[in-house]
Amino acid sequence: MKKLSLIILSVLFFAAPYAEAQPPTDPKDMESMRAFVEAAKSEFLKIGSEAFREAAKVEGDWKQDTTYLIILERDDYVVFHAHDRDSEDRDLSSQSPVAEVLDRPGECIEYDDHEGVSGRYACSVEIEIPAIRGDFIMVAGLHTAPQPEVPLEELVGSNYVPEVQADEVKNAETLKLFVDGALEAIVNNFGVSRAEAPNITRFRPLLRREGGPWNQGDIYIYIMRGNQVVFNGNNRALEDTTLNITDRNGCNVGDEIHRVIAGEDRECKSLGLLPQDSEGYLEYLWDNPDIEGDEDEKFLESQEFSPGFTPKLGYVKSFTTPQGIPVIVGSGVYPVAESDGGCTLAGPNEALPAGLLVIFLLVGAAISLKVFDKLNN
Repeated sequence: MKKLSLIILSVLFFAAPYAEAQPPTDPKDMESMRAFVEAAKSEFLKIGSEAFREAAKVEGDWKQDTTYLIILERDDYVVFHAHDRDSEDRDLSSQSPVAEVLDRPGECIEYDDHEGVSGRYACSVEIEIPAIRGDFIMVAGLHTAPQPEVPLEELVGSNYVPEVQADEVKNAETLKLFVDGALEAIVNNFGVSRAEAPNITRFRPLLRREGGPWNQGDIYIYIMRGNQVVFNGNNRALEDTTLNITDRNGCNVGDEIHRVIAGEDRECKSLGLLPQDSEGYLEYLWDNPDIEGDEDEKFLESQEFSPGFTPKLGYVKSFTTPQGIPVIVGSGVYPVAESDGGCTLAGPNEALPAGLLVIFLLVGAAISLKVFDKLNN
């Protein structure tokens, strides 16, 4: 009987973290806030880091007005902030409630927030993120102040000048140099070694800074782990999502990226953009922000479709973390021809816009009538 009791206790102990998470609605006091964060941890363990963070960003069970979740590294950096994405990859230890939470992991604190609301409660639990094998703190009820923008020159890595910056990427050659430079910076510079890959959080603010060396207009860096987008320098909304997007030609961009990384044959339709040495390159259709009318309306209905029709050349490269996790770094460019004043190249078999087609037909008809009149005179 004793042995049976131990088995039952063991089953209950190991099953508890994965039980159906039922967060309290509108938690305010210490008891309900503790129940909220414990339910969040249970859901986090059940569905995984990326899926949970995606769900926690939107109003619902895990985001209720100013009650939301924050995930912190033990040394103060914010890994995830459901309410203020600009606070991610930032050190918030200068805010007294944050420092107190970090000093008392697994406990609840009472504090006054930056908006003058007193008697608020914040409760924390310790969690692990298997993908990066780190210990983190998940906090519920901590309402933090918006963070001012850090000057570019104060960002980690700003003293490094890449061989090719974002505003210099125009073609296949410069695209490759740009991505190679980003990978080198991520892995080798600023104290971020392969063994310390999770500390990319220190470098991401510079990668994201618009107008900086890694983000200019439609040129930016993205980082993937498996099929998950863990960083997108242009659009935070794509982070923590699966890159399962298909363009008008039926090209699944995420699948093509992995084929290219694996050295397998490409399956997407040729657009005539690949250089002679095509290792690491891929081509697909995407939305060019400089071209009006190339947007795909299907993207507005479902983000499973490419947002546009303009041919784009991509380049990707990978490295493996000490945990054996492959990480992909990539970027893309709408190539321009040097002789056309910088106009974007059109892909093969691309149809003329309707307006140009009408003008072409009208001009052709006028010429035909003129020739006909001459023959009859």
